[in-house]
Amino acid sequence: MAPRSIPAGLDQHGTERVERSFLVVRIVRGSLLLLFWAVALVGVEVHHWSTVAAAAVVFAAAVQAVVLAGSCRRLLRARGHESGRAAR
Repeated sequence: MAPRSIPAGLDQHGTERVERSFLVVRIVRGSLLLLFWAVALVGVEVHHWSTVAAAAVVFAAAVQAVVLAGSCRRLLRARGHESGRAAR
């Protein structure tokens, strides 16, 4: 599943490098969003908002953590593929 913005004229190696770059950006962005949800949870608790608000923030953070873990796994697989190719 290649990102749509990868140019069609790239060779396989170039395409893999661009995909890894996109994954790194996705991981950094996802990490920042997860940090935001942690700060939001602290804010919800400090302001003594309802339990429903806290549960919604925790749910959003959990979903983001799962997405982030998936992106990390994809990057590790892509890097493993790269090192396997270099060993040939």
